[in-house]
Amino acid sequence: SNPAAPVHNPRLECALALLYVSAPDCRDPQTWPRCTALLPHVLMSTQLVDDFNTPEAEIAAALLNWAVAYFQQHGQPSRARPLSERALAIVETRHGPDAPLVAQALINLTAILGALADFGTAKRSAGRALAITENTYAPEHPHVAMALTAYAGVLRDTGDFPQAEELSKRALGICERQYASD
Repeated sequence: SNPAAPVHNPRLECALALLYVSAPDCRDPQTWPRCTALLPHVLMSTQLVDDFNTPEAEIAAALLNWAVAYFQQHGQPSRARPLSERALAIVETRHGPDAPLVAQALINLTAILGALADFGTAKRSAGRALAITENTYAPEHPHVAMALTAYAGVLRDTGDFPQAEELSKRALGICERQYASD
């Protein structure tokens, strides 16, 4: 039997899109009152997405990442983790397990896991992100440097300083070759 086709909800998609275009950069403290006002609406509306194969799921993943950034800015990684895991699940479902967007979602999750001192899971997340990125991009691509930096951070946090330094130097070299050294 064929699985049922995804049920597209245009009203939910519209609501999510309006929230997305209304969401300010939550890294700017001047926007925090507006972010705080939008946050409950973002959390509620993203919970309504129950089929990750619909267009609204893509917008929900972006909004979840916005909420994750908000909670990270406010030192609340335990509130960010389930949202980041949900965003990862959406991206994996929509794009496949080895997509570049999955690597970015894994890097985001790695930062949260590190803040929660869940280093074993963070190391697996960062390692998977690095593998996807290295398989997707050329060795000198800036995304490879970003994934190397995330993995190096976990290694540093777990006390593997020599390996962390090696990966950090590799990332720095990529950045220096891709951008001006200053």
